Amino acid sequence: MLTRLIVKELLRHPWQFAFSVVGIVLGVAVVTAVDLAAGSALSSFEATAELLSGKATHSLSGGREGVPDAVYVALRKQGLRSIAPVVEGQGRVPDHQDARLNILGVDPFADGGARGAAAVTVEGGNSGRLLTEAGSALLSADAAHDLGIVPGSRITVAAGGREHRITVIGVFDPPGSLARAAFQDTLVMDIATAQEVLDSVGRLSRVDLVLSAEQAARVQQQLPAGLRLGAANERSGELAQLTASFRLNLQALGLLALLVGAFLVYNAMVFSVVRRRELLGLLRALGVTRREVFGLVIGEALAVGTVGLLAGLALGTVLAGVLIGPVTRTMSDLYLSVSAAGLFPTPGVFLKGVVLGLIVTVAAALLPAWEAAAVAPRAAMSRSVVEGRRRRGLLWGIPLALALLAVGGALLAYSGLSLFGAFAALFLILIGMAVLTPPALVLFLAAARRLVGVLAGSVGRMAARGPALSLSRTGVAVAALAVAVAATVGIAVMIDSFRITLSEWLSQTLRADVYVSPRDGATWTVADTARLSGLAGVAAVSTGRRVRVMADGHPTTLFVLHSAPRSRDGFRIIQGDPESARAAFAGEQAVLVSEPYARRHQVGVGDTLMLTTDGGDTAYRIAGVYTDYGSDQGVVAMSRANYQQGWRDLGVDTAGIYLAPGADLREVQATLRRVLGEHFRVRANGDIQAAAMEVFERTFSVTQVLRALAVLIAFVGIASALAAIQLERRRELAVLRCLGLTPVQVGQMVTLECALMGLAAGLMAVPMGLVLALVLTEVINPLAFGWSLAFHVDPRWLLQGVALALVAALVAGAYPAWRMARAGPVAGLRGD
Repeated sequence: MLTRLIVKELLRHPWQFAFSVVGIVLGVAVVTAVDLAAGSALSSFEATAELLSGKATHSLSGGREGVPDAVYVALRKQGLRSIAPVVEGQGRVPDHQDARLNILGVDPFADGGARGAAAVTVEGGNSGRLLTEAGSALLSADAAHDLGIVPGSRITVAAGGREHRITVIGVFDPPGSLARAAFQDTLVMDIATAQEVLDSVGRLSRVDLVLSAEQAARVQQQLPAGLRLGAANERSGELAQLTASFRLNLQALGLLALLVGAFLVYNAMVFSVVRRRELLGLLRALGVTRREVFGLVIGEALAVGTVGLLAGLALGTVLAGVLIGPVTRTMSDLYLSVSAAGLFPTPGVFLKGVVLGLIVTVAAALLPAWEAAAVAPRAAMSRSVVEGRRRRGLLWGIPLALALLAVGGALLAYSGLSLFGAFAALFLILIGMAVLTPPALVLFLAAARRLVGVLAGSVGRMAARGPALSLSRTGVAVAALAVAVAATVGIAVMIDSFRITLSEWLSQTLRADVYVSPRDGATWTVADTARLSGLAGVAAVSTGRRVRVMADGHPTTLFVLHSAPRSRDGFRIIQGDPESARAAFAGEQAVLVSEPYARRHQVGVGDTLMLTTDGGDTAYRIAGVYTDYGSDQGVVAMSRANYQQGWRDLGVDTAGIYLAPGADLREVQATLRRVLGEHFRVRANGDIQAAAMEVFERTFSVTQVLRALAVLIAFVGIASALAAIQLERRRELAVLRCLGLTPVQVGQMVTLECALMGLAAGLMAVPMGLVLALVLTEVINPLAFGWSLAFHVDPRWLLQGVALALVAALVAGAYPAWRMARAGPVAGLRGD
């Protein structure tokens, strides 16, 4: 009977049921979408890597110079047969809008043993011609379609610092969406052709091997210095490790949206209890036990939650399809190149959404259910008793809020805090401040009553009194809106702090007037860059190179710098004496490490790093720690002079050109382009900084979407509360109409109530947002990414937060205000 009662009540009030469901739908959808999008991008990378490596268990790689052919031949002579050489690189197609192609060189005879035979359909040609025809290649079907290339076409490919004429002898179409994504925009060549095109004759990018544990140990012992044998799936694990903090940040934002959704469920359950107080009192009088009443409310919450879960999972899948593009692009910008082949739904993602949704639903309904079961039959029939209990409950909420704030603050103060612990502490602080919102709302309304009364008369005084009299609905709705707006304000302040810090760092780090870098795989050496010093208008030249080396047994990015006089202040030393650190960097066997590197590896000034050079392991002293926002994994910086002592590599990735006094920037750029040719990129300092800031803005595109969804959920909460008030106050408004209140005055009163609630939410969101921004900037960012940010607060974000809350409340209340103004007094006096 009680089950039928639940269903009947839900069907009698479909709009209230819809408002209740929406909170869970959106909250679960955001959590599911974030997990599904980030997980799919990672799964796509892992599956692609597995597809490319096939049966290979190990991968042999070198530094920038790769693996010498002689090493591969020696391994073959030792009897290793399941071994395949690979040459990889990138090329540009000038005749087709400079389209980028991935060049893959393979040995068809060796590939079968190491990677397995791939069932690839080749149209228009025979793949065997790759071995017999010089300058031939197979092009992926997707690339051929996009570029309008057919079998037999001859195309120009810019790679290895030159242009090559390539004959597309056929188009290959791998089976399945995953394989197509793996080979998207790929040009496959015989390995000898690829080496010639990429200017890597005698060198391989890597060697894939199928080895037993004993074979792997034997090969490892025989490897020359500078080569490394690792697991074939190592890059997948590397990406998972690199993106762990990024994915946890997205998950935290998703949980924040679910937290706002929990407020809506709580609000809906409170309203359900208040609306049916007479029915619950009657049931108690007829013998229904407290436990059965408790189960009735929890059952209704579960019904709401179940519908919300199903709809949320479906909506989350759709939303993940929207988010996967920005998520993948951000991973590619910050970490490794990732191309998503679509969504990869897993049971774990949906199970997490279901479990979190049910936990939130039941937790949000516990207090309303307990209140419904605890009230005596006579008291349950009186609304004033329910609201009186709610107002008295405010006193209990204050110590609870203070306790949550104290626990959260203590967690943040703990020096060994993990990133997960920091987010847990942040959520405790946000919940504590949200619990303080209802009593703060009462104080705000009391303070505003006199001013509103002066401005709007008796209508204004009633408007200031109304939300406090309906605190069981308005308090939680205002708290939900305050939390959502606080998230918007806090994240905006954090991003702005990051933006200002990054801009200042770029201005200090990028000291040259013009930057030159090779493209199309062009080879550039120290001797080549030295000639630039003699060009008209050039005062000095600095050079940089990034290589991957082993440091203390783990892969590390080594930044090799030859400084010009004006570039020596580019490092902002934050640990160690700046002058001593710069002097040691230039003249001793010493290095500088970036702040993220120091944090991740727990090293500091005076410690020693063991770097694997061409001559073996060599110890380098850490002379200083410097600020760097280019990599959250950390960088080790070394002078060019020190680098040349340990490595035979003379290559250069970029050169900074410092103009002589009076030199014209455009003329120098034109001279550089004329001298270097089209295989070099010449960009002014301002263009480099603008490109870096563009990547920065793109990085936070996913965050902006999640912020908007949190505000949308809170908007629904305000609309739900106002709709509930409309139903509850029909009789009250009917009496006021009979006493002479006009429809216009009713509309004005409700609109003023909305404005006051929105203004209260906005004002409360300001301190909440500032606390959120401070924790994100001073605690979360150093833990997640290793760098420190300067905390900047632009007042416009605070004003925008207040305005956002005010507008959201007014828009959400427009329809309820219109309905209340149109309602006639006779219908309201009839009651339900």
